[in-house]
Amino acid sequence: ALGLFIATIVVVADSVLHRSMLPFPTYDRVANAVRGVREAVMYGVGMVVLATVIAHMPWRYRLMLGACAGVLASSFPFSTDDRVLWVSVIAFSVAGAALAVISREDISAITRFQKGIAIIGIVFGILTVGYLLYWVMNPGFDAIEYRNAAREAETDGTASVVGLSLTDPSERGPHEVLYLTYGSGADIRRPEFGRDADLITETVDGRPFLANWIGRSGDERKDFWGFDRDELPLQGRVWYPDGDGPFPLVLIVHGNHSMYEYSDPGYKYLGELLASRGYVLVSVDENFINGNISQENDARGWLLLEHLKVWDRWNEGEVTGGSGKNGARESSVGDNEQTFNPFIGEIDMSRIGLIGHSRGGEAVTIAAFFNSLPYYPDDATVPFDYNFDINAVIAIAPVMGQYQPGGRYTDLSDINYFVIHGANDGDVSSFSGASQYEHVTFSGGPYRFKSSLYVMGANHGQFNQVWGDRDSRLPSGRSLSTRSLIAERDQRKVAEVYISAFLEATLRGQLNYLPLFTDAREGKQWLPETAYLVEFDDARSMKVATFDEDVDVTTTTLAGGSTMAQNLTVWREQRISMKSRTKETAGVYLGWEVLEDRNGDDVAYEHEEASDESDRESTEGNVATNLDDDDITPRYVIDLPEQFVVDPSSALFFSLADANESSKAPAHLRLKDEEQDNQHRQDLGTQELERSQDQNNSNSNNEEEDKGGPREPIDFTIRLVDTRSNVAEVLLSRFSMVQPQLEVQLRKTFVDDPRTDSEAVFQSFLLPLEWFLEANPKFDVSRPARIEFVFDRSPSGVVILDSVGFRTAPTS
Repeated sequence: ALGLFIATIVVVADSVLHRSMLPFPTYDRVANAVRGVREAVMYGVGMVVLATVIAHMPWRYRLMLGACAGVLASSFPFSTDDRVLWVSVIAFSVAGAALAVISREDISAITRFQKGIAIIGIVFGILTVGYLLYWVMNPGFDAIEYRNAAREAETDGTASVVGLSLTDPSERGPHEVLYLTYGSGADIRRPEFGRDADLITETVDGRPFLANWIGRSGDERKDFWGFDRDELPLQGRVWYPDGDGPFPLVLIVHGNHSMYEYSDPGYKYLGELLASRGYVLVSVDENFINGNISQENDARGWLLLEHLKVWDRWNEGEVTGGSGKNGARESSVGDNEQTFNPFIGEIDMSRIGLIGHSRGGEAVTIAAFFNSLPYYPDDATVPFDYNFDINAVIAIAPVMGQYQPGGRYTDLSDINYFVIHGANDGDVSSFSGASQYEHVTFSGGPYRFKSSLYVMGANHGQFNQVWGDRDSRLPSGRSLSTRSLIAERDQRKVAEVYISAFLEATLRGQLNYLPLFTDAREGKQWLPETAYLVEFDDARSMKVATFDEDVDVTTTTLAGGSTMAQNLTVWREQRISMKSRTKETAGVYLGWEVLEDRNGDDVAYEHEEASDESDRESTEGNVATNLDDDDITPRYVIDLPEQFVVDPSSALFFSLADANESSKAPAHLRLKDEEQDNQHRQDLGTQELERSQDQNNSNSNNEEEDKGGPREPIDFTIRLVDTRSNVAEVLLSRFSMVQPQLEVQLRKTFVDDPRTDSEAVFQSFLLPLEWFLEANPKFDVSRPARIEFVFDRSPSGVVILDSVGFRTAPTS
């Protein structure tokens, strides 16, 4: 004990000496050191007291306490909160002790006081167990109240969206739907891929792609499935139209889930819908690489390409054995052998789409990436020779970066891409697909586009009929709050509308559906009521500023342009942060705060519609230098290069997201405000000063009341100036407003308030140049010289601006 004490004193003295005394002792440094020593001593004393208490307990209880507490600590729900663990341990122990007391044979010897204590212990235990059961069974919280910016822009009368006058893409089509399965014929778990398979396929060697199929995990798979990684089966469920083709081919693949709960049947709703509309949809079985495995998404993508090879051979006329029990067309080979192939010449291999969910969402990206490569990037001894006509890639709540070829994220070029994600995703909780969206680029040539959709109230699992509303396996999945989810049928309706419309646009050239991929309100007659955020880009977009070129805030992506800002409290360019990653792109953060002036008047610019042509037309002058220094309205300005010309039928586009950060001026600017306040006090008399303070207090109280409700959408003015200095203005809300970040509470808590999460998700804005011509008929829509974002409508806010440019509509 003496040796331990002396050693501790030496170590503490050395630490205190260097942390609080050398080279210059200060009061704060010494106080912090003393506080740290005091907390350590108290912790040590507490441990001694706890050990002493436990030492006086019966040995049987000590044994059970050590064993059971350790097991409970790693078990749901006690693993979610240490406080719940120890309160429960105490409650269970007290209840057990109380039951032991009142069950004694000589209960008459127990005093009334002891009986009372025993009853209290039993009640305590019952209440604890009851609360635990209630917490486990409770579906969680209602959705957090929010303001729907797109809806309010319509109800306020500033935006008017009629909706597409097209056929609902989620409606069943004219074709009768047929169904069959194909597989190895040797599946020992599922007859539909085994003895009852309609079509038989050969196995493939997955060893180069499944390095983690080893050890206990590999043995478990081999024992359960009956095969090893060198003989992976190619198996799928096929929904196809009854009729004459050729039909587009679409493959859909699930993500990671328990391999004992098969995921591939979960897309039956999409299979039946798309087959009725003239597509062949295959739900690919990759359950054998689900579960406790990692770094396998390259294998998932490679398997999709191997499936396409099979379909290419079938389309060319290869026949195969199988049961044909689901009505496949027969052809006779030899005297005794029956072979089947209903797809000879029925598949349009020039129109292929891939759909993936979760890890499958990354797998389809990898498949499209591998498709054009000559060799496997991680091992060039594995040759590739695919080169299929993959025209559409759809990712449902995908992960990103689980597989990185050569240590890089997967880039796609000149391919149509669509990603959908739910705000209430309890598995992939951050919008990872928004990052992959940034890695899809266009180089010209045939028309291509990409779009992302963020759905409030949608989770991860309800896109799959097997997975349902639990985004993690039981029992831990019971910690998720499911009450705030939209109905499962509504979530699948969103998927049906958007996936079908995307395939119609990309595989059949029905570009009339394109507006749906910029503005979800174009499909409001088909979609359930919730908040949607949609981002869009295409091969015809001429980018002026993407903010990715450098860290100079005054430069633009387009050579010869420049930017400037006036009266902003926030102005910086940076990578856009999300919950658990960055968006793989930069944006400009713009913040403003318009306060009352010294007389209590609003100093924000008041937007007024031009009353006549003279009001609309500014004087001739140099548009690069004609900002009014006396105008304190916050604004961000992009000056376009000289000789810049656009098609008059174009539209101005940009993407905006709410930054959800303070718009307060930085400290060095607030110091100037304080100096002005001091001068203000000297200039005002006592009575006027008191009146001003009363007004400020009233405003402060109103601000506190506003904090209790949802944040308001942000609106401002978009101003264009042409080369002759003619000015035309359009309100942002004529299209929509900036949606405040959508807040969700994914997990239940025992004691604390639930954690609220949100992230910056972008909405694309599209303002036709004809709107600016309506505002000022003298405005030259072909020669814009300046773009101004004038923050004159909302008194404060911080937005993230990205991807500014002009776009012409594609020809159908």
